[in-house]
Amino acid sequence: MRRLTTNVFLDSFTLIQKTVTVSKVSSGLERKIRIEVRGKDEFWARAFHVEWNDQFPERKLTADGEHYIALVDWFDDLERVAAQTFCRIVRSPASPPRREWMRSLFRRS
Repeated sequence: MRRLTTNVFLDSFTLIQKTVTVSKVSSGLERKIRIEVRGKDEFWARAFHVEWNDQFPERKLTADGEHYIALVDWFDDLERVAAQTFCRIVRSPASPPRREWMRSLFRRS
């Protein structure tokens, strides 16, 4: 929560200060992204989740197959925890079928 103080003129001679408390209310408009946690191996990938839950217990990553759903605002924290656990955070495509279509066009040999 944040406190904002503003000056309010009642008339040309009277000035009062008004303090308003602003809290962030979840409006459902938070930008979400799909991420993939790539660890050195399975042990470090699990270590990432243990460390994430320890450092940010109020921020839950929602599993989506092999990917996770997170808020965009968390991305810097996700990368920091990943670096601590020898992992990388990769932004996954918003549309997995589109990625599959692109892969079918550009096959690796």
